[in-house]
Amino acid sequence: MLSFQDFRQSIENIKEGEKYLVGASGQIIFTLFNFYDSLANLAMYSDAKEYDKKQILDRVEANQEKMEKWANYSPINYRHKYYLVKAEYYRVSGKNWEAIEYYDNAIKLAKENEYVHEEALAKELAAKFYLQLDKEKVSQVYLVDAYYCYLKWGALAKLEDLIKRYPQLLASVIQQEVNSQSYGDETAIAKQVTTSLSNLNTEQTINTSSTTVSGSLDLAAVIQASVALSGEIELSQLFATLMQVVRENAGASKCALILKENETGNFIVAAVHSSFGISSTSTTFPSTLLESSEDVPVSLLNYVKRHGQICVIEDISSEAKFATDKYITRFSPKSVLCLPIINQGKKLGVIYLETILL
Repeated sequence: MLSFQDFRQSIENIKEGEKYLVGASGQIIFTLFNFYDSLANLAMYSDAKEYDKKQILDRVEANQEKMEKWANYSPINYRHKYYLVKAEYYRVSGKNWEAIEYYDNAIKLAKENEYVHEEALAKELAAKFYLQLDKEKVSQVYLVDAYYCYLKWGALAKLEDLIKRYPQLLASVIQQEVNSQSYGDETAIAKQVTTSLSNLNTEQTINTSSTTVSGSLDLAAVIQASVALSGEIELSQLFATLMQVVRENAGASKCALILKENETGNFIVAAVHSSFGISSTSTTFPSTLLESSEDVPVSLLNYVKRHGQICVIEDISSEAKFATDKYITRFSPKSVLCLPIINQGKKLGVIYLETILL
């Protein structure tokens, strides 16, 4: 309820949860209760009566005494929480400069320690703080950052909530979503490609049929794409980044990106990159239906699309189920890697890599 700014319901939930808190002593839920209890009460501060305001501050101060101890014992897990509550405490106390310092400290530590959901929350609260100060441009920076943190976390309902509450501040984000509708959410694609590539390694073994083959493709360079891809939004930027890494992989001769269209549900060969030697390369954006494409092995891609599994094959011509594919019989590729792109359970597309050298 706190995430969706239903603070009164949050307080009611806190009161109900307190009945069972004694049983949570020593567990992580106890520390989280402390954290969200403080934030919910501080969120209600401006609308509270004077007597209640004092009670709120007393309660938060008591919570912070405990949180400070936890932060000293385990700074990675709790220091950013302590700082964020401190920022909110300074906000309601009218100490703006102190609040600014602690918002930024909380964001920095949450990011460093990979608490993406709490990094998002800290940025959102900082954005609200600056908006209250009529610093709209500064607020927008924090809010857009918060949006992409929530996106990284996979909190789709929260993204909708932010857009409804702050359509003007998130206008650039909304426009990007409109621009990406033809092939779905490229941010989600980039995110899932990052995850999938990061999960691969050169020792991986994958069953393709009755034969077990090793993932002996030179994937080290491809995995480097995981960092770069996470920041790409536009399809052309995403693919260009991937291609740059593929070109560094001496054995790679072709890469194709297949995406599902939102409107029709059809899978389209969105982009194809081929390299001919060291310096000669070609990138095209055919946008042709997968079923009629002559740029990729359709039967293999349909197999990966249908089963949703990574497929690494050392010698594709020896695989009976793909040996009669028109592309394979015509171009005789040697080893291939097919990587499904799946986000939130939805099939978004497939990445196809083809190599000549093993």
